[in-house]
Amino acid sequence: MIRTLVRLSLAPAGPSPLVRGFAGEILTPFGRWLRERVASAAIDWPDVAFHRVHLTPTSLEVVVLLRPGIPPHRGAQEVARALARELDLAARRTGWSRGMLWSDVALWTGDEVMSAPRASHQYHGQGEEDRIH
Repeated sequence: MIRTLVRLSLAPAGPSPLVRGFAGEILTPFGRWLRERVASAAIDWPDVAFHRVHLTPTSLEVVVLLRPGIPPHRGAQEVARALARELDLAARRTGWSRGMLWSDVALWTGDEVMSAPRASHQYHGQGEEDRIH
């Protein structure tokens, strides 16, 4: 299996999946919704395993495992674009967002970094991790 990190950075006007509180970072209702949507999207990809979901105040990170035989770059790009599109449409339908939900979609497969044609991103803090089986 080929391990790929997909990072979707939220647009500045988008809701935050985590907020910082006195006891650390707290998952927001939008964060719970986002995590559940990723879990339901994982079922639709027979050649891809969604291994881990990591939320930060400004991004969603998903570690996906691609089946051998799938071209790693093309397969990772397809998963990232489909996941971003699925979550964006669902957020608009349910009222979490009125505009574009994501400002950046970035992929890491092995040592090479690929980025979709959007604004640059930045990693912010640690968040909650969940495994999806």
